[in-house]
Amino acid sequence: MMKTSRFLLAACILLALVFTFSCSGDDGSDGTPGTNGEPGQNGTSCVSEDGGAYLVIKCGEQQSKLPKAMCGATAYDPETQFCDSRNIQLYTPVKIGEQTWMKENLNYNASGSKCYDNDPSNCAKYGRLYSWEAAEDACPTGWHLPSDEEWETLITTVGGLETAGGKLKATSGWSESDNGTDDYGFSALPGGFVAPEGDFGALGVGGWWWSISEDTSKDAYSHHMTNLLGSSFPKSFLFSVRCLKTELH
Repeated sequence: MMKTSRFLLAACILLALVFTFSCSGDDGSDGTPGTNGEPGQNGTSCVSEDGGAYLVIKCGEQQSKLPKAMCGATAYDPETQFCDSRNIQLYTPVKIGEQTWMKENLNYNASGSKCYDNDPSNCAKYGRLYSWEAAEDACPTGWHLPSDEEWETLITTVGGLETAGGKLKATSGWSESDNGTDDYGFSALPGGFVAPEGDFGALGVGGWWWSISEDTSKDAYSHHMTNLLGSSFPKSFLFSVRCLKTELH
């Protein structure tokens, strides 16, 4: 996917250059435009501007927008977003210390996952809920389910157990004035859980995130924003997943 994004970005830049050198004038001259904003033979200059997901090319009064990359039918900037090509889902990476996390909960329809109350609108807002087995391999290539140790690194980076939860929570979406300050752009939302018996609970009140670390053959560690210290739960619970970028060393 990274190679595809780089190819699309290179293609867009090439198209921009073609557009730049194809502007023509109205005065019968050869219409050669200027480069880097300098006027050409007919006074027309072409410039390119960063337009977020687009490269904006302006030649005099003419303007064209070229997508930097495409995620399905949506233009995006691969420098600031990541496209999961499995289900055409965009995510925003956020750098916290030496780690790069997804800003959003994973929303990939893996076997063993559910939307809260089986309502797709909850998946769109909170991401899907996963059993530990489903979460284990749910993250896209280049990302992974973080270990308990990696969660602890995040906690230490943002100031320790006593204040980490408030700093990682989103500034809205939590009930009873329990919103956070979202100091690092992690934007944690309370997606609730699904119990082994199938009961849904705690949407808007609590959120739990799986780690890859096991406690026993039947239990694994998860983290809750009220108490980020890892707690062991049966693997059959369905919790949220937040993917961590796999760093190449």
